[in-house]
Amino acid sequence: MRLKRSEFLMRKFFSVLICALFAGALMASATSAYANNHQDKYYAVSSSGHGYTWTPSEKKTDTTSSWNNCTGCNGTHNAEIAAQSSYNGKVHFVGSPKYAWWTGKTGYMYNNVKERGYNYATLWISGSPYVSAQGLWSPDSV
Repeated sequence: MRLKRSEFLMRKFFSVLICALFAGALMASATSAYANNHQDKYYAVSSSGHGYTWTPSEKKTDTTSSWNNCTGCNGTHNAEIAAQSSYNGKVHFVGSPKYAWWTGKTGYMYNNVKERGYNYATLWISGSPYVSAQGLWSPDSV
């Protein structure tokens, strides 16, 4: 049985409409699944001889990786994401790898901050006694 042109166009219209509604529902659910606190924050930190320093706390809103973009430092250093229970509270190391980092390096940094029940994260920098670094970082990524 062959469809009339008007019936064919009506079915096509409803098929496209259903697909569009489904895609919209998927996007809405994906948006609400992650808060995406991915606004990059500027940092400039330095150690006064003890070989480590860290950024001020940032709220960790989801389980995504963090992001770091080092725009300047005094040599290669280690970078990792540490956890804090409260703003600028005691630092806890909860499973983030130590990454070698240098000027110009950008990338995602895996961490378990939110998975371990902490609400704040900090970018921990270690290296030479007078290690310093600056750049942009975000506790959450997309």
